[in-house]
Formats: sequence, structure tokens, C-alpha cells
Amino acid sequence: MGSLLLLHTGEQPLSADGLALAKALAGAATIGLLQTRTIRGPQPLNEQSSNALQSRMVIEQAKAILAARRNIWENAHTRGFCNTL
Repeated sequence: MGSLLLLHTGEQPLSADGLALAKALAGAATIGLLQTRTIRGPQPLNEQSSNALQSRMVIEQAKAILAARRNIWENAHTRGFCNTL
């Protein structure tokens, strides 16, 4: 269905409660995507591809903004924080 990027800047691993919250958010996002798909109905492949590309661009821009604000971009890759659930 998709992926979720979870950035964690703390020195300790994510707590069990934090991980449960991240999984709940991913589940809620999945439900929202499925409901949107059901409401809109089938889309032509070229429209799907265009929407996917636009969404990915927005996501990458948001990641860059957040990383720049927290000054974590370089550290995120070296510490292995950029993972999908």
C-alpha cells in the first residue's frame, strides 16, 4: 500500500509505546488510502502514475524540510534512522 518514514533523533531505541503509535498511524493512513480509493473508483493507469509521482515529490520535499529544521539529514542516514515500517 505504501511506506512510512519514521525519523527518531533520540539516542535510545524507540519505546514500545512509540512503536505502537507509529504502527497505529501507519494503519490509519492505510485505511484512509483504501477509503479514498473506494470512493474515487478505478483510475486510469496514467492518472495513478501521475498522482503517485506528485505525492512522492511532496513527501520528499517534506522530509527535506523536516530534516533541515532538525539538522538530522546526514545523521539519519549514517545512524540508520531512515527505515520503513
